[in-house]
Amino acid sequence: MLKNNEEYLADIYQKIKQREKEKKTEKRFHLKPVLTIFLGIVVASILSITVYASMGGTINGKPILEWLGIRFSDEYENYFVPTSGQYLQAAGATLELEGSVCDEGFVVLQFNLNLNEDAIAKLKEVINGNTNANLGDLEFDIAFNTEKHDELPNNYNVIIDGEEKWIRPRSVQQIEKVTDQQYKVYQMHFLTEKELGEKNDFTITISNAILKNWDTGSYITFNGKLDIPLTKDPVRNHTEVIEQEEQETTYKKMTTKIEKVSVSPLQTIVKLTSVRKDVSLASLENTRHPDYIPIKEYEVRNENGEIIPCISYETKREIYYADGTVEQWEQGDIGTAKEFYGATMVLTEYIAFETIPDLENVSIVPYTSTDEKENGEWIRKKNYVFSNNLVVNLKNNSIN
Repeated sequence: MLKNNEEYLADIYQKIKQREKEKKTEKRFHLKPVLTIFLGIVVASILSITVYASMGGTINGKPILEWLGIRFSDEYENYFVPTSGQYLQAAGATLELEGSVCDEGFVVLQFNLNLNEDAIAKLKEVINGNTNANLGDLEFDIAFNTEKHDELPNNYNVIIDGEEKWIRPRSVQQIEKVTDQQYKVYQMHFLTEKELGEKNDFTITISNAILKNWDTGSYITFNGKLDIPLTKDPVRNHTEVIEQEEQETTYKKMTTKIEKVSVSPLQTIVKLTSVRKDVSLASLENTRHPDYIPIKEYEVRNENGEIIPCISYETKREIYYADGTVEQWEQGDIGTAKEFYGATMVLTEYIAFETIPDLENVSIVPYTSTDEKENGEWIRKKNYVFSNNLVVNLKNNSIN
């Protein structure tokens, strides 16, 4: 059945905690801070999670992803590229690529999933002692290690031109029920120059595909692979890069500024750089440290102050130590256990939101989020602590 957002996120939280508890890794020291950051992203941004819905999945051809804060302009169907003859098969199941959309900052792969009665029975098999025999929450995974189906969702991986890329947490998935035996699968990857460089044309490869039932632990493995050619050109030819006035916003020892604004027919993408100075291990880990900064997120507001649904994500995290050495850490991670002081952290971040034709400017509103107890319940609180908002011009001074 369809679960509301709070119930689903609660389920995800419990599953993540259980899987992290079971995993024995050398990074155990950093499990708590990493998990805190990870769960913050789950609640406020994007994660490879699945909706099991009992109704149709499109409005005028657009996938319904708004509950994750993602909208497309009405141009979605105009840039949808249909595909035929590309499919994967398993015992009693077929996953067929219906088509794709490729924009400056993202790719949507749209599939038809068909299951016969044997496949449905397989997905209802109860393993790991779970007593829930419903079809439950389905998930389509790209498993690079097919021996480890019990780990966290691994749609954080994508193969581009034969190279595996790690894009946590910039992967969104939705599975929607059409009938008991037919489903729609939408796989969305947010890709930047980190993965693509200057490429306009590239190929995504899907192999070792798994359809998994979260509730029972059962799964079906698809045979073969798909090589999916994609191009940005149709959308890029109608994309403008808008020149911006130089501006910045600050909180404690962090400064954030706009680097680039691209307006395509589908999405508006804002690239930002955040520089945090005088960083120490304690200032990253210790919530009582005077320079500690909780999870940073963003809102987008129109001229009337109304919130425009958006997603924000970090693509690069560099730490410049006082001795001149440089390290690249995983997004949202604290990549060392050693004590250090006087470092500089540089983050590359993106914000994406629907392109609205008549909108002339928006405000980027940065904030931190903290978990606080209110009336006996934990809530996520927004703290508007940055010095000012960033105003993004969407219409004038195109530099294309």
